[in-house]
Amino acid sequence: MREHYEKVIALCCFLLVFCNVGLASTSFNVYQPYIVALPGIGDSAGSVIIGVRTFFSLLCMFVVVHYYRLVDCRAGSFIACLFTAASMVVYGLAASFPAFCVAAALGGIGYGLGGMVCTTYLINRWFKTDVGSAIGIAAVGSGVASIVIPATAERIIALFSLSTSFWLEAALALVIGVLTFTLLRNRPQDMGLEPYVNPKWLEKHQDDVVHVEGGEDVPVDHGVHLPAMVRTLFIVACVFVGAVCVSAPTFLSVLLVSEGFGHQFAALMLSVSGLVLTVGKGAMGKLYDLLGGLWGTVISFAAFILGLVLLVIGSSGSELLVWAGCIVYAFGLAIGSTGIPIWSLHFSTPEERVKTVRTFQTGYSFGSFAFSFVPGILKDALGSYLYSYGLMIGILALAGIIIVAVYLRYHASK
Repeated sequence: MREHYEKVIALCCFLLVFCNVGLASTSFNVYQPYIVALPGIGDSAGSVIIGVRTFFSLLCMFVVVHYYRLVDCRAGSFIACLFTAASMVVYGLAASFPAFCVAAALGGIGYGLGGMVCTTYLINRWFKTDVGSAIGIAAVGSGVASIVIPATAERIIALFSLSTSFWLEAALALVIGVLTFTLLRNRPQDMGLEPYVNPKWLEKHQDDVVHVEGGEDVPVDHGVHLPAMVRTLFIVACVFVGAVCVSAPTFLSVLLVSEGFGHQFAALMLSVSGLVLTVGKGAMGKLYDLLGGLWGTVISFAAFILGLVLLVIGSSGSELLVWAGCIVYAFGLAIGSTGIPIWSLHFSTPEERVKTVRTFQTGYSFGSFAFSFVPGILKDALGSYLYSYGLMIGILALAGIIIVAVYLRYHASK
């Protein structure tokens, strides 16, 4: 196992994403109908609570690089899990809007410090090839959470209480934190190892390897440096992706309930979309490795947009179209977890990689924060969440056009 410790690192990244992204964000939408139904909350306040979480995750993007210089990934990710656990404890105790906001802030910190930025750092250190697959494995963590948590939470709430469900998640986050702290190692050099290189990749890409001292062949990291204007445009696209990737699943259950579907059907759709998302994340990472960033991006955006269109149409009363929409959109939703890290690695030189990961993830987080207020406000103003989903389709299409155009212009070989 020591010789293949990159597999343990991939497992740890999976668990970190399950905890700090899955519990704090991806599966949290199962609680949204219960929260907005509480006295003194409502749809607008429910959106604000989500906005608080995304705001604090956004703030973390501005300090995450310095954070992981101050503490290593092993300790830093453990602290992030503690924030996620504390968030669930406060959610369980909350009886007012300010208390829910405090819980959301703690969850946002756990998400920002212990999510995809941390796991991307680790994967970039431990893997020289199969990076997309490794990122896909890590990203599957939040998908698994979106399968397991909604149905389990519904059952626990029915048998016990909303608070009990939150407190059990707090205990789970703490266990994951301890386990990953025990297993994680920051760099392969800490164990006298080298980053993983797939032997089959070396056989097929002899022109892309260099022979180093000691007789080992390693991949050449060419990198792509984007001009300032193009880089800014790409960040805008990441903002749009973040807006949709966070809000679309977050408000799915309240969309379905407000359009006349039952709570159980809404929870079922969350689990179905979570199952597809889990498969999609793993498949999408492999797709990026096999077909390259361009076609992986095209397929992701096409599925995401088509699925949202089917959901909007099906919300008028067609369970069949809602099923189809959840399945197709959830596959494309994987772009939020796999696309952002892979784009960060594709469109940066080795010298600017850490900064680029942080910058693209910051754009993603800003989009999720800025848009999180919109669905509840539009619902109160216009009477339906459908208007917000129509807006999501538009900005997602624009993001796809931008990113695909950049691939075609600057990175067509990938």
